[in-house]
Amino acid sequence: MLSTADWNKVKENGDKTVPYRITVLNENKTQKVAKIAMYQDGKAVIEKIQ
Repeated sequence: MLSTADWNKVKENGDKTVPYRITVLNENKTQKVAKIAMYQDGKAVIEKIQ
């Protein structure tokens, strides 16, 4: 996914205490199909879609 160095670049001006989140949409971009949270230590988790 992202290295710690990449993560720090992405979060350079953001709050580093919260994960970097990505929302994946279906091909029509009408529905969320997954949410991924990536943490600075390299761990990533799939979150519930709300």
